Amino acid sequence: MRSYIYIPIIAALMVLQSCSADKNKSETVERKEQIPSSFKVATVLSAQPDFSITLPGELLPYEQVNIYPKIKGFIKKIYVDRGSKVDKGQLLAVLEAPEIGEEYSASQFSTSAAYQKYLFSKQSYNRLKEASNKSGAVATIELERAHAQLLGDSAASKAVLPRHRLQDK
Repeated sequence: MRSYIYIPIIAALMVLQSCSADKNKSETVERKEQIPSSFKVATVLSAQPDFSITLPGELLPYEQVNIYPKIKGFIKKIYVDRGSKVDKGQLLAVLEAPEIGEEYSASQFSTSAAYQKYLFSKQSYNRLKEASNKSGAVATIELERAHAQLLGDSAASKAVLPRHRLQDK
């Protein structure tokens, strides 16, 4: 039902548009005939405005990235400022983590202790083996116990220190 109302309105608008287009064509022809052959020329002056407008605004960055540290700690030094352009892989800040230093010292201590225990077991086994060359000087079970201790300490030391190559004899 509504479409019947719109059809006459659209038709009327089309008729008015076509009439105004013909009127505009005749006006442009008359204007071309009225254009003078000489023009007045004025110089352009640069002037400062007498007023200023202050508008509230907010600057937003082109890109924004959240940064999360790999370890928890305190910021020791910052190399860039907020809003600075940075490149991929650039060092932004140095963190100081006292807990990590303590963990590293503890692991160094346990590594050193395991290696020293291995060296002592190795020395003890070699002495018992040398002494067992004389019959009756060392019981066979003591030599086997020293050898088992050497193997256990060697495995523990290798687990803690995989870089060191320990030589078993």
